[in-house]
Amino acid sequence: NLYMARLAADRGLRNDAIQYLTALRSASPTDSAVLEALGIAYIATGRHAQSAEVWQKLVERTGNIKYTGRYADALYESGHHQSALLEYRTLYLSGDATPPQLRRLAELERGQGNWKTAEEIILKLLRMGGTEKDRGMLAEVIRRIGDRAVQQGNVSEAIRIAERLLALR
Repeated sequence: NLYMARLAADRGLRNDAIQYLTALRSASPTDSAVLEALGIAYIATGRHAQSAEVWQKLVERTGNIKYTGRYADALYESGHHQSALLEYRTLYLSGDATPPQLRRLAELERGQGNWKTAEEIILKLLRMGGTEKDRGMLAEVIRRIGDRAVQQGNVSEAIRIAERLLALR
């Protein structure tokens, strides 16, 4: 039962907890508490792809944005960055992304070459009390935007961006 699974997890017996939870899931496949505990247990054992499947089911079943965040994180950790990007965008647009999720979203947007979007996300992160590393990430993004302006021959935009970079220092 769920009590035995939690007891096993509390004692550090995560694989045992997963076995209990898997049996519970078979007996009660619609129980959100069981699925949530199973997703957490999969994360604790580094089984991010399996946890992603659980969080996806919970998102589909409940529509709870909390599960969308966990789903995005599990996708990211399991290397499914394109899918994670879509889920992180959903979180961002809903206003429910946490600072670590915003950092990942900014990283993924940068990887797509979406420099303006990455800048907007990092600025939000900084307004939430971001770190010095976040400021460095912002400087890099602004520099990339400036590089693009130079490549396009937009001198006035490049100068404006250079002034923004100087203001960050």
